Amino acid sequence: MSVQSGCFHRSRLAGLAAAAALLLLPGAASAADGVALDGPEELAAQLSAFPRIADADASGLTSDGVAKINAALAKADARVEAAASECRDQAKESGSLDQDGGGWQRTVDVTWNGPGFLSYLVNDSYYCGGAYPSQESFPLVFDFATGAPVNWARYLPASLTGKATLESASDGTRLGVVSSSMLVKLYLAGYVDAANAVATGSDSPALDAESVKECEDVITDSLQGQSFVIWPQANPVGLAVMPLGLPHAIAACGVAVVISPSKLKSLGAKPAFLDALAGGAE
Repeated sequence: MSVQSGCFHRSRLAGLAAAAALLLLPGAASAADGVALDGPEELAAQLSAFPRIADADASGLTSDGVAKINAALAKADARVEAAASECRDQAKESGSLDQDGGGWQRTVDVTWNGPGFLSYLVNDSYYCGGAYPSQESFPLVFDFATGAPVNWARYLPASLTGKATLESASDGTRLGVVSSSMLVKLYLAGYVDAANAVATGSDSPALDAESVKECEDVITDSLQGQSFVIWPQANPVGLAVMPLGLPHAIAACGVAVVISPSKLKSLGAKPAFLDALAGGAE
């Protein structure tokens, strides 16, 4: 079985993306200093909305911060509704909407709810016609100190954040991404364990021992200059790291790797971030 073959990609990509998402779910009840969330609700069938903040009294987040985050989430929902509508129109025109399950599906999960941050992980699956369906996962992380998307340079050393840029998700969401040789090194160091956890952590046959090995070889050769998305993760506690925008044929190999708090401390992560992780572990 070749990871780079179209057969692998089409038959296993959806299963692997789902398995990776299941592995990352923390079952996130809020920490004592998190926020109360409403929802989630669906914008349409199989199109999840972002849960909104209903009560932030315990989090230290100001009313202005709550308003900023909820407004950003409303805009994020509007973006995917527009993208899904356009996708459905394209799928109808190509005759693939009813035939091949065309359209846009989204799940939204909370990976961190206090202290310090609110983090969502989006998993999108869409087929608008064409050669194959696509999968994409990305985080939205908000800083309780500002109510704005997190600026990782405030919390992580330059060796990790490296070059910070903006890239666009498929629905038009602007994502802060980072790229550094240290992140590549840490990602590769944890890759096999993370991929094996996906292979054994769900009922999906998307990843097995053979494909983990093949993925490792392909990933090792593909990460030079790679951009990563990062987010705080509650289970296991740490900083999750995932490559963004891998070539389509190997996108299924891009599972998330979690860097432990102890490793982050040794690399010079800022006390405010380490304290937040410690609070989430309690």
